[in-house]
Amino acid sequence: MPRQPFQVLVFPYRRTANGDLLYALFRRRDLGAWQALAGGGEGVETQDAAARREAFEEAGNARGVPLLGLKTVGTVSVDHFPDRANWDPELKEIPD
Repeated sequence: MPRQPFQVLVFPYRRTANGDLLYALFRRRDLGAWQALAGGGEGVETQDAAARREAFEEAGNARGVPLLGLKTVGTVSVDHFPDRANWDPELKEIPD
């Protein structure tokens, strides 16, 4: 299934008794780095659907948990993705 030209980052969180948010980060086995859950959209997935799927696949989070969208968006060069051959040749970066 071809990857869509966007990347999602998922920061699972919970609210404390006083309303603060505590975020979970995960340690990669292959690199030892700490990071959020990440992945690309598959097929015709929306960004929300991709975020829910990644959270379920990588951390076992229930698919129906609420999402808190962040307004900050970065970009990643398409050179880092083998599926770039399936994307518009004018596309240089994908949103993250």
